Amino acid sequence: METNSFQIKIEFQNGSDALEDLRKKMILSQMIEYMNGEYDITLLSKSSNGCVITIKGISESEMKEKLIPRLKDRAGDYDFRFFLRTETAGRSQQNESVEQTSTKVESNVESETSEEELAEKQRDEREEKQQDDGNRFDDILNAISGGNTAEGGLDFDFGTGRNNSESDAMSKIHSLVGVEAFQALCDELHRMAPVLRGFKENNFIQRNAFLFSIDDGYGFHTVISSLANMLNQDKLMNISGMMEMQVPSDLDEQMKFDEYLSVILKQIKGNGNSQGYVINVDVSECYGVLKTPNYSKLLKALKSLDTNLYVFRVPFLESKLLKQTTDILSDIFYIKTVPFAPMSFDDLLVCGKRYLKKYDLELDNSCIPIVEQMVADEKRDGRFYGIVTMEKVMDQVIYEKVKNGSADPVIRIEDIKTLDNDEEQQEITADEELHRLIGMGDVARQIEEAVRTIEYTLQNAKTAKPAIHMRFVGNPGTGKTT
Repeated sequence: METNSFQIKIEFQNGSDALEDLRKKMILSQMIEYMNGEYDITLLSKSSNGCVITIKGISESEMKEKLIPRLKDRAGDYDFRFFLRTETAGRSQQNESVEQTSTKVESNVESETSEEELAEKQRDEREEKQQDDGNRFDDILNAISGGNTAEGGLDFDFGTGRNNSESDAMSKIHSLVGVEAFQALCDELHRMAPVLRGFKENNFIQRNAFLFSIDDGYGFHTVISSLANMLNQDKLMNISGMMEMQVPSDLDEQMKFDEYLSVILKQIKGNGNSQGYVINVDVSECYGVLKTPNYSKLLKALKSLDTNLYVFRVPFLESKLLKQTTDILSDIFYIKTVPFAPMSFDDLLVCGKRYLKKYDLELDNSCIPIVEQMVADEKRDGRFYGIVTMEKVMDQVIYEKVKNGSADPVIRIEDIKTLDNDEEQQEITADEELHRLIGMGDVARQIEEAVRTIEYTLQNAKTAKPAIHMRFVGNPGTGKTT
């Protein structure tokens, strides 16, 4: 049976939302891993929604009868397109796209031509290949990659080293804003990589775990996918994909715990332990009760599946609480803790300006005081979500810019003057501002009581003057500064 060398392109349509896009990226990674295990493949290009691969030593019948149906099984209900170019000795042909859906698989790979027909065409095809074939396939590479990948996407290169330089993943990590502790961790692992790759047992990284202390909206999924990409590119782990598990706070009930543990273990084992998964274990709801027996059993069960790398997640906590959580996890895992402090306004502004570039817009420096005031207003109610909220602020800025009808790509202060509420804020008394804060009723009453005490002592000379020191206690982002 004649075997060929194929160049294939798999392309998913963009999903209807971010979750669907994430699922498709994971499916694509599983497709590539399957082909890598079964065939001699070279990964030429991979983006957030597709890939280009050379696959050798496979017949056309096996392509149609085995490979395409297996890829279809992994795609499940999601449609994808399959582009194919066949190469045999002395022949190269570009096939039309093969559209594959969840219900139907078509293939228009041409039948074998006779040797006589092949001889007649061979000379013309050589000339055509030299002039056109390379450019045609470059067009495919450009079409699928678009020159870059989606920010924060799962962009694994599966350790091939054929398409990305060694520093690609680290370059992306160093381009992130406000994550200095995370960058230091990745630098450390990157420096250790040559020694770790030399170990006989290639599972040292999986025997470690990480604790990320990070609030919503500060790029958790971006940093965890960047970590996975770096580990994969440095060949410290052969990563199949990513999983997420949310650990609830009510696992003290034995029946509920047994059911939850069974579902989680089945899900993890169902993904196959031959290749490791990076698993985000979100313990934000239960970090205060991790010492209880059922939670200890859960952690031990996760530890037993040591082909996976666990990244535990909690909100950004005060140092004492974070140390307590680290100590509990350290009973079972060797844990590295990485705090992600809430970003300063300067860091948020960098993120905001990057966001504007997606729309080919630029923020003039004259607008910065208004943007800073808008961010401060967002923080007043104690519910601030970092980069997510900053992008919401930028959405308001863009809307005002477009509403005013200016074609200038630079956003100037006159474009967003209506967003400036600084004058209104100056007319508000401190007492009015205090009572406008949402969820701060008890705090306001305590402050009022302290103020009345101070006023009373100042009006009565014989009364001992009280100490007026105050200590405001609360997690970052809950309005202490306000």
